[in-house]
Amino acid sequence: MLNYGNLNDVEFEYLCQDIMQEKLGIEIHHFAVGCDGGIDLCDNVHTKNVIVQVKHYYNSTVAQLISSLKNELKKVKLLNPKHYYVCCSKSLTPKRIEEIYNLFSDFMDSPSNVITLDDIDGFLTNEKNINV
Repeated sequence: MLNYGNLNDVEFEYLCQDIMQEKLGIEIHHFAVGCDGGIDLCDNVHTKNVIVQVKHYYNSTVAQLISSLKNELKKVKLLNPKHYYVCCSKSLTPKRIEEIYNLFSDFMDSPSNVITLDDIDGFLTNEKNINV
């Protein structure tokens, strides 16, 4: 596994932006550091059809990650995206992925909208994604 602990929050967001652009086949926008209103990355600043929440919790517990995501739920409901993704720098059990999916199921197509550290690592180490 690659070492993601060396990345700061902004660098991890840029990495997730590159990955999600490739996975979704659309342009994803990144924003300045600061109060983001629940949007780290999105497809269109006006319509916000696709929103990606990035959580760089590499040195935190899964419980802290889940707690942070619970705090995002009210913002996501207000934004009402068609597609919502969570990219996190934690390895998660299927139970934890399902827990996150259940939080945001109104905005997610499936539990695969939860992108874990293992997913990120698998994507980056796949030779067909060498450009990322």
